[in-house]
Amino acid sequence: MGNKTLLIVLALLSFFPAVMGQKNIDLKYAKALERYQENLPTEKIFVHLNKAEFTQQETIWVKAYVMAGANHLPSTLSKTVYLELLNSNGKIVDRITMRSNNGFGQTSFEIDSLWTQGDYYLRAYTNWMKNQGQSFFFQKKIQIVSIDPNENLYVNTSIPAPVVRFYPEGGNLIKGLQSWLAFEIKHVSGDTIHGKIYDKNDIEILAFKTQHDGLGRVPFLPMTEGYYAQIDGLEEKWSLPTALEKGTVMSANISNNDDILLTFNSSLPGNYALLAHTRGQMAYRASITLDDKKTRVTIPKNTLNEGITTITLFNENGLPVAERLIFINHNHGLNVSITTDKKQYNKRDLVNLEIEVEDRFGNPVQGSFSLTATNKALVNNDQTTFNIRAYQLLKSDLQGHISNPSQYFEPTASAKINADLLMMVNGWRRFNWDNVFIQNLPEPEHFVEQGLTVKGRLYRDGKDLVKGGQVFMFSTLNPNESKDLQITNEKGEFMFTNKVFNDSTDITIQGFHKNGKKNINLALDSTSYEVMPLKVYNNNYTRVDTVRQQSFKEYMMTTVRVDTTYRRENGVILLGDVVVTAKDGREAVLSQRENTSMNVVMVEDIPYEDKKGRDVFNIMLGRVGGFMLGASNGAEGVELGIPMLGASERWKTPPAIILDGRSINYKEANDIDASRIQYVGVSRQDGPPGVIFIYTLPLEAYYASIPKGPSYFTGKLPGYHVGKEFYKPVYDGTEEASFKPDMRNTLHWAPNIITNENGKATISFYTADDLTEVEIDIQGMAINGSSGYRSATFNVTKKE
Repeated sequence: MGNKTLLIVLALLSFFPAVMGQKNIDLKYAKALERYQENLPTEKIFVHLNKAEFTQQETIWVKAYVMAGANHLPSTLSKTVYLELLNSNGKIVDRITMRSNNGFGQTSFEIDSLWTQGDYYLRAYTNWMKNQGQSFFFQKKIQIVSIDPNENLYVNTSIPAPVVRFYPEGGNLIKGLQSWLAFEIKHVSGDTIHGKIYDKNDIEILAFKTQHDGLGRVPFLPMTEGYYAQIDGLEEKWSLPTALEKGTVMSANISNNDDILLTFNSSLPGNYALLAHTRGQMAYRASITLDDKKTRVTIPKNTLNEGITTITLFNENGLPVAERLIFINHNHGLNVSITTDKKQYNKRDLVNLEIEVEDRFGNPVQGSFSLTATNKALVNNDQTTFNIRAYQLLKSDLQGHISNPSQYFEPTASAKINADLLMMVNGWRRFNWDNVFIQNLPEPEHFVEQGLTVKGRLYRDGKDLVKGGQVFMFSTLNPNESKDLQITNEKGEFMFTNKVFNDSTDITIQGFHKNGKKNINLALDSTSYEVMPLKVYNNNYTRVDTVRQQSFKEYMMTTVRVDTTYRRENGVILLGDVVVTAKDGREAVLSQRENTSMNVVMVEDIPYEDKKGRDVFNIMLGRVGGFMLGASNGAEGVELGIPMLGASERWKTPPAIILDGRSINYKEANDIDASRIQYVGVSRQDGPPGVIFIYTLPLEAYYASIPKGPSYFTGKLPGYHVGKEFYKPVYDGTEEASFKPDMRNTLHWAPNIITNENGKATISFYTADDLTEVEIDIQGMAINGSSGYRSATFNVTKKE
């Protein structure tokens, strides 16, 4: 990017050496940065959820915003996004692949009833993002609450050991040169924390105290080595960074509303280059000469883009000797407004919302947005403090956890000061200057994925690799479509790239020897993925509103009971907590899931070839006592193949069927291939018609169960996950289930709101049965990369 006009204010006093003009600048730093950014453009992801706290068997609704480049434009680089849920031990409990179309994607997770309650972490990234390390992956902590009445609330009361870190402004302490010494104190109780700095002879040098959220700074003049600090009331000692014998100190003053004042003090006179960039986009460059006196440079803030600007000073050898982060907030975010059609609403009332989005000039904005409406009395939703704008401009460019990043965007003097403290204790990591200055940049290790990759190999007799073999791939959904062809390399390997298919689509892959030889074996390895360790950034002790959370738990327990009663009245019974019996001890695990005695068939133990192509009822015949397939007279004549749990008249009604926690009819169950099933449980505990519980294999286990070879594969591969549709009741007098109590705590989820050319969109949904305050949270971004959010509330009251 070309230079921006910058004002360099030089004091006329004799002790201030001159700053050299733009025409004398060595451009190698700017060109190197530009080349680096072209070769490795930054990609980011922000994920908006319907809320931040869930119970077992709930759905997590997801909208992902994928951005690229310094201006955060909707990314057209990667179209494949990986989302993972990890427990507090770092184990991936669920992983899905989502399709991003022009930078936007939506999907959902189903929370398993066997997941233990506690803290979980949602992680999102693309393959391309791996090139800059998982420190810059999206990560958000959520909590799962158990609905087991015998299990107490999870409250993480463990407080990690105290941590005290010191950060000299500019990077280094220099002997004989005073500079600001910023510090960060974690896991020590108290709003204001006090401490002292001592020299190596245990003589107190100065006292300090925190100013904001464990952060602070103090002026410090190092003269020797061996300084350490102690926090009042603690015995531990924390060493200060060792001061260099000679060097340069850079200080930034951001208190002025219009300008940034940089001050340089050096004990190494010479020529230096000063460079500033915002997310890799050049903002300023200059050559300066430093001697034993101070030099000052003033940069107007209005010439810098919003977000984090990195200012770096290089010596004559091209080595960075000082660096400082500056946070710029021009309040240029999108203005999002929410207008309701009424001041308050009644139960099951229709809510009409008008969404209007404008830029800072009042112009209408077209963009993509997501909205969640929740019961505020029950639901914990911290996403207004962890919003898209705060993530886009601040959190995504800093490592570690930031408590309530949105507070630094407030238009107050204290927010500006606190943001600068945050900058002083954080380092820029996206641009390692050693990598930037490499003349011949290496090829990125991880490539951009525009689709899915399926790879494997051909071999004969278990060892001989098939070079030049032909491998065809096509969807069995449409066998007449053109077949993709790949030729194996010298290692017998093949790879299909940029494929687009869902995880519910059957795929056929077949290999052939180039000379027509038989006995060819095909092996796929597309089901494996890199398991990366969990780096927990938000492990701070968080005070939990146990009163609200207990109300939430009890409410969800009531919801399950209400659903159970309602469904039983209509011939369907909701999944509860079941005791399962099996012969090898697995009943100990399965008994946590349900609350009824069952006969269980461990379908996963049946050989693959004995169950592939068969339906679940075919598998149950002869394995479940009393189970049979009967006939019934229906509107269209005699219907065959109706599952029954007994031969007597009282068992002739088809049983309720629950598939992975949701009710389905027996015709849907008949379409499930038995190779996908983990186990089937039959319960007659409550009498006719009984319940059949069907549980499918996790995708990893299913893929692993598919035999490899010979030269033909038909089955499901880990494609793009299609999220379920959000349930939207309609209370217009026509819905059969209108008598069922409505206890939704997420009243509405709209992941794909598109504003029109006037910047407007309308959303409609119905309230539930609770008299409560409803909170609306909308977030999103425009096609030019600008982002914005808004929250609003309305009340649901009794009808007068």
